[in-house]
Amino acid sequence: MERDRYGRLVGELFLGNQSVNLQMVREGQAVVYTQYLGNCAVTKDEYLKAEAQAK
Repeated sequence: MERDRYGRLVGELFLGNQSVNLQMVREGQAVVYTQYLGNCAVTKDEYLKAEAQAK
């Protein structure tokens, strides 16, 4: 989707129709960087909810 300040590719990974990123957040294995949620309009709220529940 874009690159971060270090030049790394930032994107959302899907396996079939399942977001791997979202599953990782749900399991507490990843955190949400809100500055990149602009490109995830469909799943933005799900990411924020998943992170809050994982905490």
